[in-house]
Amino acid sequence: PSDPARADRVDDEEREVLCAAVSDASAPPRHVPGINSGQIGPELAKLRSAQGEHAEYYTLEHYDRLYGRRRAWARDGRGSKVWCKDVHGPGCRECTSCHFCRQKTADVKTRCQCGEWRSTPPGGRGRGAWCGWCLEMRMGENIEEALADEEWRCPVCRDICNCSGANCLRAKRNLFPTQQLTHEALQFGWQSVAHYLITTRIRENAE
Repeated sequence: PSDPARADRVDDEEREVLCAAVSDASAPPRHVPGINSGQIGPELAKLRSAQGEHAEYYTLEHYDRLYGRRRAWARDGRGSKVWCKDVHGPGCRECTSCHFCRQKTADVKTRCQCGEWRSTPPGGRGRGAWCGWCLEMRMGENIEEALADEEWRCPVCRDICNCSGANCLRAKRNLFPTQQLTHEALQFGWQSVAHYLITTRIRENAE
């Protein structure tokens, strides 16, 4: 039989390990050869200049939480998403919404263990559901690889989500919404928006 007390301990351990927030640090951004040596485009530069006291930064641990991918999912060649409203009637419980785009579609989504925690995690149980388009575009990951990996954790658990949700990481920390950074990230050679944000803003004393 399951032990509720043990389940609570596991939840607490996962929150502590996977959901650690960015540490407070006043050191200048660190130049890491081969990591944050890329260029920043005008849109991201404008967003960051307007941050003021709420300037974002990341740690090398955050960089390590960028899973990446072994091969591209190639979202551009997959056509449009299948909207739930186009294939099912009102009240459908089969389709799910993507955490990032918040669109209810019939296409497959990722799954994360945080959805099964005894207590509802910050951001809701659906925070681990990502569609393939958003997962690749915003996080640089292949949904097929994520689904095949039993140890996969969602971007929120890894503290690297860049969505604009009011109950998610950036909004709670008063950080700027990332707007339409996808095109600029790709233009400047970054694998995704997450890679663009994190690898260009690593701080030395925030391990």
